[in-house]
Amino acid sequence: MSGAAALLFVVPVVLLVAGAATVWMGVRGGRRRRTAGSTGPAGVVAVVARLVAGVGTIGFAVLALSVLWSEQQYGIVILPIAALVGAALWNGVLLAVAAIADAVARRPRREPTLDR
Repeated sequence: MSGAAALLFVVPVVLLVAGAATVWMGVRGGRRRRTAGSTGPAGVVAVVARLVAGVGTIGFAVLALSVLWSEQQYGIVILPIAALVGAALWNGVLLAVAAIADAVARRPRREPTLDR
C-alpha cells in the first residue's frame, strides 16, 4: 500500500518539475534567440517544441493525479504508470525535434548564388 501511495504522489511531482523545467528552458531559449539575433524558422521550431513538450508533461502530471477523482479500479497504479510512459514518449519525440531544429539553426547559412 505504501508503494501505491508513493506512486500516487511521486510521479506527478516528478512530472510537474520536469514539465516546468522544460517550459523554462523553452522560454529561456526564446529570449536568448531574440536577443542574439534571428536564427530563422528552425530556432522558432525548437522553442515551440520545448514549450509544447513542457506543457504536455504538466498535462501528464494532471493525468497521474486524476486517479484521485476517477473511480477506476486499480487506477492508483495504472494511471501514474500510463502518465510516465506517455510523458516519456511525448518528450522523446518533441525534444528530439527541438535538438534537430537547434542543429539546423546553428548551421552556417549559405548565400544563394546563381552559379550552377
